[in-house]
Amino acid sequence: MSSDTELAAAAEPAVPDQGEAGDDLAAFDPPRAGNRFSTRVDRFVRHDVFGVNAAVLLFVLAPLAFGFYARLHWSAYSFPPDSRYYVVMALRDLGWSDAHALAKQFANSGTVAEPWYFAHTDPAWLMVQSRMLYPFFAAPFVAVFGVAEGMPIAAMVAFAVMLWAVTRLVQRLYGPTAALAAGGVLGMCGFLMTLAEAVTDSVAIAVLALILLNLPLGRRARAHNLIALALLSVLLELSRQVMPTAAVMAFFAWVWATAFPGRGRSRRLRNDWLWPSMIVAGTTVFVHLLEAKISGRGAGSQVSQVTSDPFQVAWTITRYDVLSTLQGDKALSVLLAGALLFVVLRFTDIVSGLLLGALGGTYVIMIAGVDPSHMRYEAIMFPVAGLAVGALFHHLAPASLRGGVVGEGTLRSDRLAPVDTWWQRGSRRVPALGAFSVVGLAVLVGWSATHGSESMVDTVPTAPAAAAALAGTSHATHPAHIISAEETLSEEFTQAENMLQGKTSVFLIYADWRHPMRFRPLASGQPGWNHRGPDGTVVIYPGDLAPSDWTGLAKAFTYDGTLDAGTVKVTSRTTSAYGEDVSFTVMAGQTPHHGHATVLYPVRAALPGFVTEMVFDS
Repeated sequence: MSSDTELAAAAEPAVPDQGEAGDDLAAFDPPRAGNRFSTRVDRFVRHDVFGVNAAVLLFVLAPLAFGFYARLHWSAYSFPPDSRYYVVMALRDLGWSDAHALAKQFANSGTVAEPWYFAHTDPAWLMVQSRMLYPFFAAPFVAVFGVAEGMPIAAMVAFAVMLWAVTRLVQRLYGPTAALAAGGVLGMCGFLMTLAEAVTDSVAIAVLALILLNLPLGRRARAHNLIALALLSVLLELSRQVMPTAAVMAFFAWVWATAFPGRGRSRRLRNDWLWPSMIVAGTTVFVHLLEAKISGRGAGSQVSQVTSDPFQVAWTITRYDVLSTLQGDKALSVLLAGALLFVVLRFTDIVSGLLLGALGGTYVIMIAGVDPSHMRYEAIMFPVAGLAVGALFHHLAPASLRGGVVGEGTLRSDRLAPVDTWWQRGSRRVPALGAFSVVGLAVLVGWSATHGSESMVDTVPTAPAAAAALAGTSHATHPAHIISAEETLSEEFTQAENMLQGKTSVFLIYADWRHPMRFRPLASGQPGWNHRGPDGTVVIYPGDLAPSDWTGLAKAFTYDGTLDAGTVKVTSRTTSAYGEDVSFTVMAGQTPHHGHATVLYPVRAALPGFVTEMVFDS
């Protein structure tokens, strides 16, 4: 990274005697008493730590560190349901066996995760499998602090890196006072606490902030920046599927640099943003498509979820998330409002292009998710919003508080001056960075692919019971106790009827969240109707069903609510150590119906048996 004084040559200062990033440090100067203490304080205030003014870094990170300490030690739960994957992956990256990793995960979080959750044909696992960066990054923290503290600490460190990267960039462009404003607002946002848990968001956000730091903002991107952008773009896709945000952000930046090069400068397609933008957009799209091809989940798996009315979905999500943010996170409200205000005031600034691109790409992710995410999907663009808030402060602040190398606050976007940096001061340094990046990625992908991100099992069958429980493999889950098939089916039919009647129901508990289940849809309004096989049945993953689909499934299981759950009678039975395969009859009014089912014995003491196949013969 270049120093602030070196960056002064990267653009034309427009405020007299304020061309360097450190010229507004007077705002931090303590009274000069001439004593040793004041001299030390003065030196500290004027000192940069990793490219950020020491006082700014202290003011920004100290409250965050205290907040993280409080969250970690005063009963904050850090393991949402998604964490079941990442905890197991991190433990497997440390060399734990599959069985021990699963048992440790359950003991730590209380959230069930079975071997078939990591089957290479499971859609949820196919989405999670490539998210290897966070578990790999968290593994050393888990080794030192244990699962309970190590997983969230890794997320907290990632957020600290994100905050440093944003303040570093803002100080480079606009000086320490603007960096304090941007870092202060960003650091007070509640998402830094709510997402400091065992999920991938924090690492993805940190990687995007580092991408911003290497873009040609106020300076020309050199060879080491381009290598860093390529590396970080790959890492971004290995942390979370947020390709649209990065790709559209990079594309918009190039468009802005082309359309608004600055007063007196000609428009050029081959400007200083062409290669950085192409690298970020091209790499993220390529890796996303490669992941989709390797996993077999299809290209653009998120986008494929968009409904026939994306504008209504976008409006619903926006309205919900905006209202909840205004009510629950005032600092985040200020961050987003300030960023949008900057776009209004400085539409032609390259920062506005970055923000609008990040916003547009994030909306693709939001719409693909269909439901509001409580600002979780939107969080990926918050570093860009922090940059915009710093630019807004620089634009609105009095001249005495302005600093940095960009003068009036409109960044040049074309023909930027090159800046000599540490990486350019040796002929071997840039090639060494490239080699290190390739080797580092090979180690990350190679280790994770054979440890944390390796599928535990192949295709998981729905019947017979022994095969459905993975008997004959090291991943077979032995039952906690035995419950007869007719008891399980009768209770499941009863709970399905309760659901249809609007009563309290635990119908969902009789189908495992990720174990595939085969059934026969009876009408067009029931899940899987359009995907039936030649025999009229369909295999579904219960965890993928929308709430409305559970009603349709309950109708299929009860002949539209007409079954008498008390009339279940088993006519044939094949028993194994893991469950039963039965043929049965049941009455619907005066009409008997025949079917066959596969019922696994309970795999947890607190759970009933669950059904992996329930097919009416006609």
